[in-house]
Amino acid sequence: MDFALGGEPHTGAFVMTYNDHPIKKKYMSYFKFGEGPLYMFYTPYHLAHMQLPHSVARAVLFNDPTLTPQGAPSATPGVAKRDLKAGEVLDGMGGFTCYGLADSYANCRRGDYLRWHVRGLPSASRHP
Repeated sequence: MDFALGGEPHTGAFVMTYNDHPIKKKYMSYFKFGEGPLYMFYTPYHLAHMQLPHSVARAVLFNDPTLTPQGAPSATPGVAKRDLKAGEVLDGMGGFTCYGLADSYANCRRGDYLRWHVRGLPSASRHP
């Protein structure tokens, strides 16, 4: 993952999917998404403040999670964009000193990689 400041097309959501189900492929083609089996969707906005309460309510009321990981859990270790000076503070996601890469949690733990705090952004720490 990387984040851009001031770039175009601004915020939004890109989703890449794979679908080889014959009936669903027929509908995807009918709705002009292509022949598949790979499809890409783009929404030029991201309404997290409206989506989050709905997801939380479904999880609490219906025990229906919005997203569930498949396989091993993942992590996002921080990677320096340039050589850092001793004691230099990382400016966090979207900043100038580092970006995040997706990797398996096992690899990150084994390599003792720097990880992002969920609550403490932009700080980062070692795995517990």
